[in-house]
Amino acid sequence: HYLPSSISKLTTICINDIKPKGARESWEVGLAKAYAYLPQTSGAGEIEVEKEEATKAAESLANAYGEALLSQSNEVNEVQNTLVKEVKQLEASAAQFVRQTTAWAKITGDLGKSLKELGDFQNWARTIEKDLRTMCGTVDDLIREEIASKQ
Repeated sequence: HYLPSSISKLTTICINDIKPKGARESWEVGLAKAYAYLPQTSGAGEIEVEKEEATKAAESLANAYGEALLSQSNEVNEVQNTLVKEVKQLEASAAQFVRQTTAWAKITGDLGKSLKELGDFQNWARTIEKDLRTMCGTVDDLIREEIASKQ
């Protein structure tokens, strides 16, 4: 659609004031520039034309803000979806880590138990060896006494 050049320039000025943050302030600045830019006239017909032009410029500005907000909203949604995917991957990685840690804890626990059993077996073997030496010594003593008593 066609806008008079003064309104087209006005719309360009207002659109250039769009900022991602502080949109309300930019809107107010844009409108202030719009009203300041309009030429001052005295005729009733010219005032109506200028009001229509200002309304069209304001609509154009509002559409530009709407498009900017929609674009930013889409970007936020994309980032949110990416974050959701990354959180799910992180949860899966954390669950895998827990499974691996649990497996390692079981392995080390089993190893500790085996080492304890091995230590218990070594103690048992030493005890048996000591008992057998004691018995051998006793048998040797008995044999010596028997030989000594026969002589």
